[in-house]
Amino acid sequence: MWLGATLALSLAAVCITLWLLAAVWTNQQLLVPLRAEAGHVAEEVANGRELEPERYRWNEPHHVFANERIDPFFLQVFDSAGRLVRASENSRQLEAPYPQILLDRRNVSMPSLLERPIRFSAGSDRLYGTVVPIKSDDGETIGFVQVARFDLGQESALQKLGVGLALGYLVVLGALLSLLAAAGNRVARPLETLTRRATDISPDDLTRRIATPDDADLETVQLTSAINAALARIQRSVEEIRTFTSDAAHELQTPLAVLLGHIDVAMRRERSGEEYRTTLQTLRDEVDGMTRLVRALLGLARLDRERSALRSEPVDLSQMVGSEIARQAQLGHIEPGAIRTEFIPDAAVAGNEDLLRESIRNVIENAVKYADGKAIRAKTSRRNGNVVVTVEDGGPGIRPDEIERVRERFFRGSAAHDKPGYGLGLSLASSIVVHHGGRIDVGDSDLGGARFDILLPAA
Repeated sequence: MWLGATLALSLAAVCITLWLLAAVWTNQQLLVPLRAEAGHVAEEVANGRELEPERYRWNEPHHVFANERIDPFFLQVFDSAGRLVRASENSRQLEAPYPQILLDRRNVSMPSLLERPIRFSAGSDRLYGTVVPIKSDDGETIGFVQVARFDLGQESALQKLGVGLALGYLVVLGALLSLLAAAGNRVARPLETLTRRATDISPDDLTRRIATPDDADLETVQLTSAINAALARIQRSVEEIRTFTSDAAHELQTPLAVLLGHIDVAMRRERSGEEYRTTLQTLRDEVDGMTRLVRALLGLARLDRERSALRSEPVDLSQMVGSEIARQAQLGHIEPGAIRTEFIPDAAVAGNEDLLRESIRNVIENAVKYADGKAIRAKTSRRNGNVVVTVEDGGPGIRPDEIERVRERFFRGSAAHDKPGYGLGLSLASSIVVHHGGRIDVGDSDLGGARFDILLPAA
């Protein structure tokens, strides 16, 4: 409706402007010869401060004859009081008396584009004219020249032009509005169908998709595809959130049940100090595991929320891997001679040091957990513009059908059932590395266990 109204107003403005331009041009074409004749007469009859009409030659054909083929001028001279002092001979030859008065003193002004001729009738004759003041030498108005000619239908031509423009306006506007309505319906109908189908989709069933309307145009087809793709992403996100919430609740339920069980057992009867210490140590281990679980959950949530807001700085991966191995040895998790290292001197990458340390720590702890005292190997290298951190162990390894799933949250392989943990370490490590533009490749090691390659773009 807005477009139709704007189109109607714009088209009307064009038609009105065309008619006004035609009217101005026509009026100017009529007035130019009238002004020229009247100005010439005014110069002839003015003598100083006196008005002398007889100084002009009144016997010229176009002042004597009133035949349209001669194109006559009907000329009158008035004094400053508006009294007629002289008239051309042809003004007496018309069917009805020619007006003997100044027709319109208001028209006595400087010429302008908006000036219109004075139109009047003398019997059946239609005429148009203008009035020009007669000035003395000192600029005083001492009289007026009123000159007119036959109206040969110029005003009628303007009226016909106006009617033609009005009819053309209605026809063109009708055609344009019809095209606009057809185009609008062609777009609106598929969109209405699309909106109705999209409204029917509820949060309880995100598997539904919007079928493309049969009468859809290319843009609507593209919009439908984009909405369906967005629905697919939303469905995946919701499913991941539901799975994540369910798995987190399940993983937290077990240690909480263990805590409550040990507390209930400890409170059934008096215990010795050693028994209380044993119970407290068990409780501490469970609380420590829950703390690590919550920390991993917070780390994953932080990555999902602040992917573009984390600071970046140069990080030496060789130094970081070496310090993490030394930390494992200091904690007594590995024997100093059970691990072999091989570091390159230039292993710098750009990233968040805390997050990268968390990622490497999780991979190393995973290797230590499953090595069971067997050999562990860690090294850094360069490959295709990346710095690669390789961690291998001599443990039971990962089954081929489980390799692709080890990065999933809460996934634990068949070899992990007798090991402590929640299945979040490698998922967090992989998310951190992906956030930094890298990846973690998982495979078999020649030591007999698993091999993890952390690839990060070199700084």
